Amino acid sequence: MHFSPNIENLKTLTKQLEESRRLIGKKEAEHSRMAIILTDNVIEILLFNYLQSAIKSDNELMSLVEPNFSREEIGNINKYFDEKLKAVKKLGIINNDSVIILKIIHSYRNSIYHRDYHNPITINKFSELYFVVATNLFRKIYDCGVSIGGDFKANWLIKYGLKINYVDFSKASDKIANYLLKGFDVSLPNIKQVLSQDIAFRLNEIKIMREREMPWLKNDIILDSSLKVAEYFDKNPYNHLSEKYNNLLRNFLKNKNSFENKASVERWKSIKLEEKQRDQTIEKSSRVFKPKTQSHILKNSSDFIEKINNYTQIDKLLEQYDFIDKSLLKIQLYLNQFFEEFDRQVQQEIDMRRGK
Repeated sequence: MHFSPNIENLKTLTKQLEESRRLIGKKEAEHSRMAIILTDNVIEILLFNYLQSAIKSDNELMSLVEPNFSREEIGNINKYFDEKLKAVKKLGIINNDSVIILKIIHSYRNSIYHRDYHNPITINKFSELYFVVATNLFRKIYDCGVSIGGDFKANWLIKYGLKINYVDFSKASDKIANYLLKGFDVSLPNIKQVLSQDIAFRLNEIKIMREREMPWLKNDIILDSSLKVAEYFDKNPYNHLSEKYNNLLRNFLKNKNSFENKASVERWKSIKLEEKQRDQTIEKSSRVFKPKTQSHILKNSSDFIEKINNYTQIDKLLEQYDFIDKSLLKIQLYLNQFFEEFDRQVQQEIDMRRGK
């Protein structure tokens, strides 16, 4: 495949990586979140440009050789980040370790960008890891055997020890990457330490909520029962199950004074009947519902911390962490919901006693 880079794109991506590096160096969560977003954009641009060249080569050579990608694969590549990763892995640009890291931290970036969530304990190390993988991807993609020279002066290349009027993209990307990666420690022991601290901190927060703020949830059986209800309604929103009921109620409230009393009574009977049928449906459905978020996740998380030193591959480590992270987030979400509801009921009882 022939990849045709240009000096302006090289400059833009280098400057973005430099800015990410500067932000990461501050070692503060708010700067690391910006670095992750900026690094993610570099990755998206690198993948897009490289894969567009690959697809173009496929189209030009399909009469002579079998193409790398089918029409369906091309459609998915143009839509989905994971499919882009699968494609560059197929072309030998990245290995499985890098694919896993990019998938997990891209998902983490989505939480930052779309839902304003980041984990303050892990974000600094994740920003470093994402940056290192992105910079190595930059090096690999520009290692294309293409050189350009001529009537231009790229003075920004001086700091990397490169000529300003001639660019060997393979040499340039290698020197730039080496310069940018100085001082980063994303070794496996370092990553393990951060992940252990994160899981331990969150388990302690959950323990505090169960023992001090909601002591009735100290019992695992009660906790599991409560989590099951929360997960059921998380996946089966109450308003969806009661849409007909809501429509009947709205109609009743709108017209209760517009018709004779007998018609209002009949409409109210319809509402109560629908309410009963709805509740029966919920009860039957929830009885057979199989929850995934249960108390055993807490033990699995503790076991993960104890066994973390057994991991010898960063991709396997991050895969397991990603699973535990998502599971703990669910428990934390549901516990916060319980606490808000408990707090609301307490306040309501106080108000009633005060005669409000």
